[in-house]
Amino acid sequence: MLQTRRPSSLIRAAIAVAMAVPLACGCGPATLPAAGIQPSWVHVTERFAPSPPVARRNETVQLRLTDGAGRPLRHAQVAWSASMDMPGMVPAATRLVPGAAGIYSGSTVFVMAGPWTATVEVTAGGRHTAITLDFGVNE
Repeated sequence: MLQTRRPSSLIRAAIAVAMAVPLACGCGPATLPAAGIQPSWVHVTERFAPSPPVARRNETVQLRLTDGAGRPLRHAQVAWSASMDMPGMVPAATRLVPGAAGIYSGSTVFVMAGPWTATVEVTAGGRHTAITLDFGVNE
């Protein structure tokens, strides 16, 4: 007969901490540079207000776009949407309105706390790119 052993309490505690820390930390700093590879012609920084974002509450999404030289990127077409890696989860999306100095903003509601991934699509000067940003939403 095959016997299975339950993990020790120390292993269970380590697993619980490893799973809880990312959720408890939320999105961390108020301003989040985009993770991953960004093209040389545009840089995206994401900010939420209030920060960190909280589930089931209206949140302002603000993106700051700069060109390769660090100057504000104006007159871009910008689309923002976010999703959780969970079947049936409703994505969050907003229409971003351009403001001063390369700032684009809109509002959305995150239906659930946890890890989210945003996709920012930028079209400017005949070029197009999609950049992903990972962030957390608090309860």
